[in-house]
Amino acid sequence: MGLEIGRMRDWNALGNIETVEVSARTITMNGRISIDDTEISRAKAVRDQIVALADNPDELFVPMKWDGDVTINSVVRPTSATATMDPGALERGWFPWKITADRVPNGSQPNVESPLIGGFRANAAGVAGPPGTVVPWHAVPYAALDYYDGASAFQSVPYLLESATGQVGFYPFIAGVGRKTARMAIPPANWYDGAACVEQAYPDGRYYTVHGRQLYSGLSSSGWRIGNGIIRITPGTGGALVLQAWDSATRAWGASHTLTLSAYDGSSPYTVNRINSVSILRNSPEECRIRIGLGLLSTGINYGHRTMLDIKIRRGARFVECRWTTLGTAMLGAITEAASTGGTTFTGGVVSGGPDAQGNLVAMFTPTFASITTGPIAMDSTGVGIRALGWSFGVGIVLAGAFAVNPNRSTDLRDQYFAPYGERMTVVGW
Repeated sequence: MGLEIGRMRDWNALGNIETVEVSARTITMNGRISIDDTEISRAKAVRDQIVALADNPDELFVPMKWDGDVTINSVVRPTSATATMDPGALERGWFPWKITADRVPNGSQPNVESPLIGGFRANAAGVAGPPGTVVPWHAVPYAALDYYDGASAFQSVPYLLESATGQVGFYPFIAGVGRKTARMAIPPANWYDGAACVEQAYPDGRYYTVHGRQLYSGLSSSGWRIGNGIIRITPGTGGALVLQAWDSATRAWGASHTLTLSAYDGSSPYTVNRINSVSILRNSPEECRIRIGLGLLSTGINYGHRTMLDIKIRRGARFVECRWTTLGTAMLGAITEAASTGGTTFTGGVVSGGPDAQGNLVAMFTPTFASITTGPIAMDSTGVGIRALGWSFGVGIVLAGAFAVNPNRSTDLRDQYFAPYGERMTVVGW
């Protein structure tokens, strides 16, 4: 009888449950990871997911589903999670584990609050602030019930977005920016529909969803990806980043779009040619952020200047939000879609000149620079990069057939990007 808890979807791995202790306030489960000894990497991945359930600052509440007794299925708050490496565990792939969690009152249909704090990206591009161009927004599982934003400012019926992990309800905010508190009820089975997530590749080559912020020791700087089931970013070769969109028709990830970054210190051009490090800054269903360290190349020599790129994605976003920074020398920034041969600029952004195999287009936005050029798609005016200590940009994908349909046009994505929101989803009463 399998157990599914948090972001873990490996029922078979937690199928060997030995005891279940239930009280009015808590539930404690003991068992063993049950995996063939030829899949030790999988056993270690599941072990790492288990122990990260507790003391997770980004995700206090998680759904729990056990097919041994469906009457206790609900959202819970893990308080303790351990896995024991007993003698022979590494050879057998058998790790004893124990999970203790608080039982959330009404956890089978929890009442959820999401405080939303928003603003406007002041910019040099001429994008108008509220009540003008920008469109703040909030996305939740489409199965959420009784959605209320706290001010009756969102649309009562959301746009439906398809993702690799379930349907998402997208609510545009039509009354400017500011603080709101959204409320809804989310069925535990739909808790992670369209959720933002970070994944890491174990030595077996398979990706496993990360709980918390702890990446496993020895993870390659290229063995990760961040996404939300609608779009995702993975590391490419030579320091490039690869952007993809989910194709709901084929139920597969679409064409890869290679993005390259470059810099210029006033005398020499530099290109990002390697990813040195990766770390997680936040990892919750509503928002994930990672930070990667990027290395530079100039005239065939690896340059030691430290540059850091933060990548953020929210549930329901069709774009990623990025901030690239460095110290000491103003030398950043340009971003290019490698395969593009042209494009069209608009206020605050640019869209690629040709569609990919699915008919999709790449769109980029920046509040940092007034001048945006094309061909290839680049956020620069000199061809070698605008010099800055730090700059912000967004990169998204306009889906085929949606170029002229709200809210999926390139200008719609721009308007959403220029009205950033942050949120912290929690269960009411805790």
